[in-house]
Amino acid sequence: MRTPALDVYLLDRSAGGIGEWRGPRIGWIVPKLGHGSVERNRLKRRLREIGRRRVLKRLREAECRADVLVRARRGGYRATYQELEAQWMSVVEVACSHR
Repeated sequence: MRTPALDVYLLDRSAGGIGEWRGPRIGWIVPKLGHGSVERNRLKRRLREIGRRRVLKRLREAECRADVLVRARRGGYRATYQELEAQWMSVVEVACSHR
C-alpha cells in the first residue's frame, strides 16, 4: 500500500512454509533521494520508533502473522513524526482488519 510518505509492503506468513514463525518483523528502506545522512538517520530513527512502539504492538494484539517492509518516499523527509505514524498505522489497521 502507498501513502504520501511511505510504501508499505506486508508479507502474510499465516500460510507457513517461510520458516518458523517467531513473531512479526519490520524492515525499512530509506533511500538518499538527494538528502544527507543527518536527514536519513532522523527518518530511520522515527520509523524505528513508530515500528517498535505502535506497529509491532498492534500486529501482536491482532495476531496478524505478517512481516512489514517500509520504504520511505520523498514525502517522508518532509513529514512530521505524527504524519508518519498516522500513515503507517492506517495501513497496518487495514491489513489487520482483513486477517
